[in-house]
Amino acid sequence: MLCLAGDVDGTVVAAFLRHYGREPARIDGIDGGSVTTLSAPAAELVRDHLELARQAGRPVTLRGTHVARLAAG
Repeated sequence: MLCLAGDVDGTVVAAFLRHYGREPARIDGIDGGSVTTLSAPAAELVRDHLELARQAGRPVTLRGTHVARLAAG
């Protein structure tokens, strides 16, 4: 589960990438229910994780308006 909350800006994404690395993790869900702002780098991070799951044929449960919008289009 990838959990996002608050203002997910470039600084937050950079810290995430330093800690976990650039390769998207194998996830079964993205919880963005508490996201107030999703920056362009954060949107790219979410899209990367969704794309990896799609390529692997794994369904991903989505929570939150910002995340659902990215998945839809």
